[in-house]
Amino acid sequence: MRSWLILGISAISLCACASDQKFPVLEPAKVEPPTTQAQTTPPDGCPPQININIASEEELRCLPGIGLERIDDIVQGRPYWAVEDLLKKKILPESIYEPIAGMLVVN
Repeated sequence: MRSWLILGISAISLCACASDQKFPVLEPAKVEPPTTQAQTTPPDGCPPQININIASEEELRCLPGIGLERIDDIVQGRPYWAVEDLLKKKILPESIYEPIAGMLVVN
């Protein structure tokens, strides 16, 4: 895609030089890097990191966006070899996983 864009811009530049017509100057588009959601910090009284293999139901309740049904899914899906297993096993959707991923560990 990028090579086609460069080829197109080059062709326009050549045409502009070869003719007496004036063409607007094309400036490269500014591309912003993708933003990641801010890491959610745990509420007061909750551990900063939660081991999803051994966490109690109470500890799992500390995770924002995790209700009783998802807690049950997390417990039933054990054991986990990596935090990303929550996505691979389809325990959590990415929209819930991403903000809390930094709070999760597997030991």
